[in-house]
Amino acid sequence: MRALQELGSAPDKAGQPPELTTFLYEHDFPDWSITHARGEHRFDWRLIIPNLPNTRFIFTHGYFDSPGANITGTPYLSEAEAVATEENLIERLTALAATLPQGEAVRRSLELEGFRVNAGKLAIEPAKSIVIKQLTS
Repeated sequence: MRALQELGSAPDKAGQPPELTTFLYEHDFPDWSITHARGEHRFDWRLIIPNLPNTRFIFTHGYFDSPGANITGTPYLSEAEAVATEENLIERLTALAATLPQGEAVRRSLELEGFRVNAGKLAIEPAKSIVIKQLTS
């Protein structure tokens, strides 16, 4: 969360704050997720991240919403589909944060847990273990 917040406030080479909409599109985040993060939360990751693990990001349930109504553009989304979609967003955001200059703490934390970031896919993968062979004489 902190790495993403710092991204939104860190100036670029020209001294301008980064344009998060363009940045997320460049990293293939879905349109609906960018639109919602920008429009409803103004890219405030302190509000977005806590809503992802419990489907409150996708299901914004208003008074007139029907069950399954969501922000993805899909007419109906089951809770299981929403959980899978949000888990994918969490993984991609975590991988993205780990690739940022301010994401060193994220990278280290993942490594301590036995994972590594695949920056090309914006995915988190199990780290390959190092096998040490004992030499017998």
